[in-house]
Amino acid sequence: MRYIIVSWVCGIVYWILDGVINWNPYAIKLFEIYRNNIKTSFSIQKSLFVYLIYGFAMAGIFKVLYKSLPGKNGVMKGVSFALIAWFFRGFIAVMSQWLLYSIPFNTLGYVAISGLVEALLLGMLLGLTLKG
Repeated sequence: MRYIIVSWVCGIVYWILDGVINWNPYAIKLFEIYRNNIKTSFSIQKSLFVYLIYGFAMAGIFKVLYKSLPGKNGVMKGVSFALIAWFFRGFIAVMSQWLLYSIPFNTLGYVAISGLVEALLLGMLLGLTLKG
């Protein structure tokens, strides 16, 4: 039951963080580069559903990896998990965009740093609430 509740909370927190990170005035200005590729319609229900799936996946993977993650306590294990997740999702995505597209450095930096902060917050949440 704890896993289910934490998964829901993680998904909702992730959904809210992404909204704050991607829809603030600074981000909107930075993301102008993507203007021609952004959808004109948006479904809050579909978005929330996807983030709930993310929450379940992240919580489940965290539980599976818990004992093998570096760190003496749950929070440090959460930070370790966050750094791993961010590296494979955030850092590699930013580096790929840098290699393939003409994206301004400040946009790439914002995506990388905001993704790291988001991952760390979610990792610490998982570390505080779940054990392996």
